Amino acid sequence: PTASATLSDGAKLVEWSLERRTGGGQQYDDGSGGKWTAQPVNLHCRVRVEANPKNVVTSAKVDGNLGGCNTLFRDKHAPGDKG
Repeated sequence: PTASATLSDGAKLVEWSLERRTGGGQQYDDGSGGKWTAQPVNLHCRVRVEANPKNVVTSAKVDGNLGGCNTLFRDKHAPGDKG
């Protein structure tokens, strides 16, 4: 997690976030003599999870783009999952 807190009632808030700018500037040949330049992409994702004092998730919110969220969760597994 990038941030976490325990509230006065014992509930917990946990947040994971990713912000990154990638790519851009590379030139590619389109195969017919034309060229194009890749544009930069902003990757971002924020996941907020709230759990009650018994560690039962009561809410979750995901906000971001596909590239950012896929990057944030790549190779993550559920607890106990050996995958």
